[in-house]
Amino acid sequence: MGEAAYRAKQIFSWVHQQGAIHFSEMTNLPQTFLREMKKSFDITTLTLREQKASENGETEKFLWELGDGEYVETVLIKTGKRRTICVSTQVGCKFGCPFCASGTAGFTRDLVTAEIVGQLLSVQRAAGGRLTNMVFMGMGEALDNYDNIEKAIKIINHSAGINLGARKITVSTCGVVPGIKKLAGIDPHVELSVSLHSLDEKTRDKLVPVNRRYPLKVLLPACREYRERTGRAVTIEYTLIKGINDSDEDARKLRSAAKEIKAKVNLIACSRDAGREFEPPGEGRAKRFRTIVKEGGVTVTIRTSKGGDIEAACGQLAGKRKMDPSRPACKEKRKFKLIVFDIDGTITKHVSSWRYIHEKLGLWDILAKKYQEQFLAGKISYKRFCELDADNWKGIEEKKMRDIFQKVEYSKNAEKTIEKLKEKGFKLAAISTGLQFIAERVKKELKFDYTVGNRLDVRKGILTGGVTISISHGAKGATLRSILRRFKVTPEEMIAVGDSSGDVPMVKLAGYSIAFNSSSEELSKLVDHDCATLDFMEVYGKILEVTRERGS
Repeated sequence: MGEAAYRAKQIFSWVHQQGAIHFSEMTNLPQTFLREMKKSFDITTLTLREQKASENGETEKFLWELGDGEYVETVLIKTGKRRTICVSTQVGCKFGCPFCASGTAGFTRDLVTAEIVGQLLSVQRAAGGRLTNMVFMGMGEALDNYDNIEKAIKIINHSAGINLGARKITVSTCGVVPGIKKLAGIDPHVELSVSLHSLDEKTRDKLVPVNRRYPLKVLLPACREYRERTGRAVTIEYTLIKGINDSDEDARKLRSAAKEIKAKVNLIACSRDAGREFEPPGEGRAKRFRTIVKEGGVTVTIRTSKGGDIEAACGQLAGKRKMDPSRPACKEKRKFKLIVFDIDGTITKHVSSWRYIHEKLGLWDILAKKYQEQFLAGKISYKRFCELDADNWKGIEEKKMRDIFQKVEYSKNAEKTIEKLKEKGFKLAAISTGLQFIAERVKKELKFDYTVGNRLDVRKGILTGGVTISISHGAKGATLRSILRRFKVTPEEMIAVGDSSGDVPMVKLAGYSIAFNSSSEELSKLVDHDCATLDFMEVYGKILEVTRERGS
């Protein structure tokens, strides 16, 4: 704008240190400059729609409307002289921990840096007085929105701004290992809190679905590395759930893990409203659990959940929207015209046809034991993981590939459901992130209107066309948009059917999304469903359990 660089510092100070919400408040800047700024920029991105205070006055909850009409919640907790703000980082959540309300409406989008910092600034104005601590523990998974939270941390910590000390800032994660590794490398070194909830892999798979991607054997070393690199002791967050993770043996496992990574432990009883099948343990059980953990010399605290009477306690934030006449009402049925399946794991009987093919070709041990371990440990990128896998395909005869794909079985329930959908007049399309061969079969044998998949170039060892071998979110999103254009329908008229969190682009783009494998009932319900949202990861978790039990 042709102004001196120091003007930026002045504006930064006005907004972040003095709490200005209008350019007119910046009295030491030229009026002509401020008028130009007003034409191009906005300061406030959050609109307060609701503010609630708990009966004891220790907790306040704020419901904010964002610039695009989405909603998030922020909580202020007062303990003596300490005033802690709990901020959200996403609208909704992808990770679907079953006892947490944040993911019940699925994932919508990441918050941008201004929306994250804006929560702190807005709460300071609304509540009055400076905040002393900040935790990234609201709606969403903070490390899944890494770039924006890193920027937010640096802004909040900056000496010319809010100037909140690094030790007063805590980032909470359900266990996104690559994010933990990145966070260890930034300055300032903030506090890290990791939601473990169980030290048994199978139990944690259910309670924290991301454990299937970043299991404890990968997560715990990452926590130890964080402490070594930053000098900050990691805090283990452990939600006690009656009959699931509160036994004496669970306590001993937690004690061992905490000692191994030199972590502190926070215990908190599960909220009664967090999940239908979950209950908090009794007070005696919780104290017994704490005693066992503490016996090993571990610092352990039983945290008292605050704000339950205003749905502001741990696991209760959901950014509930108020009904707006300009938005589609939940009770108003949408007119869907097109259903798009991700073939792998939805139409096929196998949870992963990709794994099935690798096993038949004798490539699975290389992929899983070597490349996948490197990827999970953060040593190689996902793109590199796919490139290494592609090299294994060089020289494979196309006939052999076709023979294997002919043996991939369809789910019987899927076949029946597809017939019902055709009878209802839906257009059907399918994407294969495997090979074109199976997409061709689906189109021919199940009579789909359109299918698209990858082709194998055996000389180069790569897959080309269609969705691309990387199965990247961007590529899948682009393919979906091309399908929408082909059928001349809007995203709101499309139902996307996927089988895992890898189908996030389908979830974000479609008017309605569902995880579906061996249950035609779920898809049948979807066709006549009243609402346009579904807890995608919760359904996915149930599907995994069903398929494991059936051994398919």
